[in-house]
This record gives sequence, C-alpha cells and structure tokens, in this order.
Amino acid sequence: MDDAVRLALQHHPMLRAGAWRVEAAEGRAKQMRLWPNPELEFSAEEMPTDGGGFGASLNQAGISQTVPFPGKSLLDGRIGRLAVRESEADLGAVRAEVERDA
Repeated sequence: MDDAVRLALQHHPMLRAGAWRVEAAEGRAKQMRLWPNPELEFSAEEMPTDGGGFGASLNQAGISQTVPFPGKSLLDGRIGRLAVRESEADLGAVRAEVERDA
C-alpha cells in the first residue's frame, strides 16, 4: 500500500502541474516586488525630406524609469505571497486526493 501511494505521488500529472503552478507563483511574487525595467527612448524631429537623414534632424535620446507609488511594492509583495500560499494549498489538496485514491 505504501509503495502504491509513493508511486502515485511521484508520477501523478496533477501533482507535477501543481508544483509548476507554485513555482510560477513564486516567480510572479518576486517580480511584483521589483521596479519596472527602465526604458530607452529616441526621437527624431524635423527630418528633412530631401534625404539628409538623422544628421540633419533634431535628435533626442533619454532613459526613463517608472517609480512605484510609495507602499505599492510592499502591497504587491503581500499579494504575491498570498498567491504562493494559495497555490501551495491547492497542491496540498490535490496531494490528499491522490493519496486517498491510491
């Protein structure tokens, strides 16, 4: 009986999928605490129509960074941790069902 339960827990596809969901939730939780990526911007104005190219135009380049509202990262981190706990609880429920059925 113990071997049947052990084999079922090792090879059941719903358990593998549940473990991947937990891992994905952990990744999303980590990303939610981070700042967004900076953006590189380039603009060209007054481009000549006679083929002068970028050398004859007014060019601007810059970098922008979105700064999260104070406290938003903390709240996003809490939401991410709750999502991980939810995924872990779902995995535990599936594990109990597999053990019961085996």
